[in-house]
Amino acid sequence: MKFLNLGLYIAVLFCFALMSGAAISQATYTFMNTPVETTANHATHQYCSQILRSTETGFLQQTNNLQILAKQARGQQQFVLILYEMNDCAYCEQLKKTVLNQTQVIQYFKQKFQIATLNIESEQRLIDFAGQTTSARAFATQQRIFASPTFGFYRPTGEVLTLHQGTFDKAEDFLMLGRYVVEAIYEQLPFSAYRRQAATDAI
Repeated sequence: MKFLNLGLYIAVLFCFALMSGAAISQATYTFMNTPVETTANHATHQYCSQILRSTETGFLQQTNNLQILAKQARGQQQFVLILYEMNDCAYCEQLKKTVLNQTQVIQYFKQKFQIATLNIESEQRLIDFAGQTTSARAFATQQRIFASPTFGFYRPTGEVLTLHQGTFDKAEDFLMLGRYVVEAIYEQLPFSAYRRQAATDAI
């Protein structure tokens, strides 16, 4: 496991203990500004599952409220990036293990984007950018997302900037996709052409 900030490290240890069935007396603690009851209820397990998943790649997190994500992006002058994935998506898992966990990727994308994942097969309740209640599956269908992994880039208003379907083998290529959005190159040419151009310039 990569080094985590102290608050997250403590939260991870707490969640491992709780979810492994360790006996913890009835109390309420606060980790990362979130009150957590030590009773092994559904909400607590859901919280801990999200915490433990977030350590896998360093910056990906599941969300059920895009409006809050957009508000955070607006406040920090960032864009919104959604990784659309599916159950048993081998390409998604490979991407997380070989590209999205790289230090340079984490640092760049955390600086420029508010980032979350959505499972396009899930019926989980979701608040969209406009504050309307929908589901992850319905929202993905509305965005014309039918395969994974797909990366959706948005303004904090919810306006889609560009979508990219497909995986990456190298961190450098994924960083190129980030710059493609941040520098508004999507307004000039498709990502495939930008990628070819960059490869030609490097020769």
